[in-house]
Amino acid sequence: MTPTFSIIVPVYQVEQYLDKCVESILRQSYQDFEVILVDDGSKDTSGELCDSYAKKNTRFQVIHKENGGLSDARNAGLEVARGKYIYFLDSDDFIEEDLLQKTLCALQETQADMVAFGYKRINGQGETVEEVRPEERSYTLKTQEEKYDYFVHVLLQYGQCWEAWNRIYKGDIIREHQLRFVDNDRIFAEDLLFLLMYLMHARSIAGIGDLFYSYLIRESSIMDRKSKKCNTKQITELAKCFYAYLERENFHGCCMENYQVILGILLFNEGRNKAEEAIEAGLAPIREDPFVFANIKKLYRRAGYLRKTFSAEYTAVLLGFLGKIYGDSWEYRPGLFVRAYRKLIVRGLLPYIAYWRHSRNIFLIGSEDAGNLGDHQIAVSVREFLTSYFPRYRVIEVAASNYRKELQEMKRYIRKRDWICTPGGGNLGDVYPYSEEIRREVISDFPKNKIIIFPQTVYFSDTPEGAREKQRTKEIYCGHKKLLLTVREKTSLQRAKEIFDGRIELVPDIVLFSDKRQPQSVRRGALFCLRSDLEGRLSEGDRQQIEAAAVTCNLEYQYMDHQLAFDIPIRERDRYLKEIMQRYKTTRLIVTDRLHGMVFAAVTGTPCIVLDNYNQKVSGVYEWIEDLPYIAFCNKIEKVGQIMEKLLEEVPGDEEYPRKLLQPEFDRLAGLIANKRRK
Repeated sequence: MTPTFSIIVPVYQVEQYLDKCVESILRQSYQDFEVILVDDGSKDTSGELCDSYAKKNTRFQVIHKENGGLSDARNAGLEVARGKYIYFLDSDDFIEEDLLQKTLCALQETQADMVAFGYKRINGQGETVEEVRPEERSYTLKTQEEKYDYFVHVLLQYGQCWEAWNRIYKGDIIREHQLRFVDNDRIFAEDLLFLLMYLMHARSIAGIGDLFYSYLIRESSIMDRKSKKCNTKQITELAKCFYAYLERENFHGCCMENYQVILGILLFNEGRNKAEEAIEAGLAPIREDPFVFANIKKLYRRAGYLRKTFSAEYTAVLLGFLGKIYGDSWEYRPGLFVRAYRKLIVRGLLPYIAYWRHSRNIFLIGSEDAGNLGDHQIAVSVREFLTSYFPRYRVIEVAASNYRKELQEMKRYIRKRDWICTPGGGNLGDVYPYSEEIRREVISDFPKNKIIIFPQTVYFSDTPEGAREKQRTKEIYCGHKKLLLTVREKTSLQRAKEIFDGRIELVPDIVLFSDKRQPQSVRRGALFCLRSDLEGRLSEGDRQQIEAAAVTCNLEYQYMDHQLAFDIPIRERDRYLKEIMQRYKTTRLIVTDRLHGMVFAAVTGTPCIVLDNYNQKVSGVYEWIEDLPYIAFCNKIEKVGQIMEKLLEEVPGDEEYPRKLLQPEFDRLAGLIANKRRK
């Protein structure tokens, strides 16, 4: 009988790890599987251990072979695998007991040809070093255009990872097209090449955020050794193999036509975040490669296409890195970039060309690129505000995660007349130390520039640590002579005066500048956007009361959160923000204790019941919009039902957001930024 899953486990010199790996397989809640242990010529007792497992369990079979490497071992397993689905598990790692059960459910529910899931990187002491979660959504890959778009915007940006062991494959696709892994000594990331070939035949892929896999970091592992090098030669071989596969299988569509873009991103991904010495050593072997030369030349000629496909910043950094391949000998297409900027391009400083050509610049530094949609909308609203009031300025955005990487170049090219802004939010304090540390660094690194901190909530905990962090902030902020600090609630205004003796202004939350309302929408049901993190204070009983109130009002309800389980790059945020705004626009009633749950409801004209959080920032910002009839503040959970009935009865459900009521405040903020002080 054909098993549902074939689990292929390559085994080589892992006698001390193999037991834990096999035990994690045997503990699976779903038991319809076969296990193929491929002993790749181990010289320790790994092969004997494999035989012992097979004697104890008929679902295990063992293949003993001469050492041929990881790819060869996986291929040996594929030759005998019978399962409907194929899963690859490395023998020094282990999996969670519900991996097979939940991935099977996901495959059946989505009808996808593959499902990807999250993983943890753990050290030798069993401590989690990093959690990696794929985008928790499905993609349709029926056309080459859809495949290409998925490759360059998601897969090659690591949006759904690409390892062989964090996904389930359909066995029929592998068998029908005779897919096999290429020798991992010849190429780097052999699992990525296998995945690219597989997806050329797949029609859809799904992602789930569960952390099912634990990846052990070992000094002796293949990936650990390779990750410290810049493996551009092996990456080039990977790209060549994929190109040959496209030709052999007659995929002469979008992926072939835009192949040089895929090559460029592959090389860029391998070189980014590597030491300069490693980059130079990695680039040297491919500088004379005619295949690379021809395709990168095509890529430079398509700079306009890249700019339409990606953000200006990403396009600039991508071309800047690829310019290093040829150094000063590279002949740029005439007219593509003016000669005055040639050395900037060669040195990888292309992001600053746009800045250099523009006499007036505003740098928005520290935009969040994690998974909080409220923070992403803050950055978007800041940009909308700046471009609206200061149209002659060019806004250049630098994500928080890129600030330290870009710092040295920014220091060299940001001029005294440039303005620097940091986004608003609720992170000025010790609760979110990363954001505050970035802000402190910006203030310290640019002492002569005008710096504007967009509306913040200020909160330092009443602890010794909170007191120390408060003093650090005070010393750094007070040391800057051109700093404008804006806050969004009266409580924060009082707190800010304790740490800063410069310009402090009370203004509305910047997202209130954005009007997201559209013509009449069909609205149904209720959405509960309630915190479950350290800022939330609702009990399980409180949630049950809210649910009961919705049932009494005949409202179907769903839970949602602005905090997604994965990071969102800046270039991807518009899509996610559009989706969440659409959910608000089609919902009859929102119940939330999130500040931006309330604000999103306000700017989309959606009736909303607002509950406060632990530091009163929600109630503080509510004061700006308390006259909106469709936003109701609830200070006692027992009143939720009463307020819900009243809103549903008195508010039609598609309200107009009167931004004009706050327009004078935003005009004032623009004047403050431009140094037009009130008389």
